[in-house]
Amino acid sequence: MLVDVFNLTERGGLSVLGPLPRGLPAFSFPWVDADALVPVLIGGFAVAMVSFADTSVLSRAYAARARTNVDPNQEMIGLGAANLAAGFFQGFPVSNSAREIMALQCTAWCSI
Repeated sequence: MLVDVFNLTERGGLSVLGPLPRGLPAFSFPWVDADALVPVLIGGFAVAMVSFADTSVLSRAYAARARTNVDPNQEMIGLGAANLAAGFFQGFPVSNSAREIMALQCTAWCSI
């Protein structure tokens, strides 16, 4: 709305939203230059460890409430497979959200 009011499209070259691609993203291999490989690997490892720790702690906490078992190895395999697939289809890294899990769990428990 402000872009139209202040005519920012013509004056500043500001575009609100371009055309959106249709359909699913295409498979592509993410190429990384040799000089960027080490920072990408370090960053990816850090994101993977934080994501795994967050998912592992949260799943164990909710599994304890539900009196079930959680296998951390399966958690790591699931996160790794999801993130690998996301990388090949131009997606975002996957993790969990404490609020979403809490809301889903409450919905499941409150409906019983």
